[in-house]
Amino acid sequence: MRTLMLMGLVLALFTFANQRQTRPNLPAFEGEVGQLTNCMEFMSFVLAHENQAVTLDITFKAFDGAIGEDTFFVLWTECANQLAPGEKPTADVCEGYSFNIHELKPSQRSRLFEDTDKSYHLSGNFHLGEFTGPYQGLMGCGLKPLD
Repeated sequence: MRTLMLMGLVLALFTFANQRQTRPNLPAFEGEVGQLTNCMEFMSFVLAHENQAVTLDITFKAFDGAIGEDTFFVLWTECANQLAPGEKPTADVCEGYSFNIHELKPSQRSRLFEDTDKSYHLSGNFHLGEFTGPYQGLMGCGLKPLD
């Protein structure tokens, strides 16, 4: 009986340790985020919660993201002219927002920021910093993991 209770306790602790900590009172955004008109719902959310703690669970294509010492992603919100078919937004002709994920520890990288099949999935609790800029057509915002 004690062995069974001990096994149950160990399993419960293991399960709890591997779950992402959630904070139910935080504003949350979940969904796929694209470029230009496909990012407006997300941008409305982050602009409304600037300098606040939030929960994010987003997926986005990764032609303007990097995983390295400075993990970031860019969402382009508008371009001066209509882009040609197949043309991707750039700072030369478009404006947008750069989200820099600060203080991302190696143990958090795989849990919070996944790179799968040319898409990124970002999930967890973050503090959204203040927007600064523009710098070369981009406003900047820091995301600091809270977990």
